[in-house]
Amino acid sequence: MDRISAKYHQFTGLFLRLGLGFIYLYSGYGKLFLGDETIGVCSNRGEAAALVGNYTWIPIDPETFVLLQSIVELVLGLMLVIGIKTRWAATISTALLIIFLIFIDFNLVWKNIALLGASIALALTRDNAWSWDERKKTSRNEE
Repeated sequence: MDRISAKYHQFTGLFLRLGLGFIYLYSGYGKLFLGDETIGVCSNRGEAAALVGNYTWIPIDPETFVLLQSIVELVLGLMLVIGIKTRWAATISTALLIIFLIFIDFNLVWKNIALLGASIALALTRDNAWSWDERKKTSRNEE
């Protein structure tokens, strides 16, 4: 098992990036473009706005909050899938997930513990050959 792990360790960052990125893309896209048709906890606009509406301390309208959240999710998802500023995206993802775990009913966001683990691991992982960031470094070094 150690040989396999050593041989494929280079793919760790790629798999973390793609997995986390696609989750953010799915969630953001669903809330922005599919409305209430998306399946999943807080992946559809109506469910997310209803949840946010329960938190009267949030200073903006629930629909606006969900719109902004969806845009952030889409941007984070694209950054992660493409590999642009991966560590920054993973760090922002970590902060958002911690905020959700603190302020939102745990029964609704328990799955975020796995996403939080992936975000932290990705923030601590070096860029890999399949990221935009690494390709930019390589092209600068060749010049």
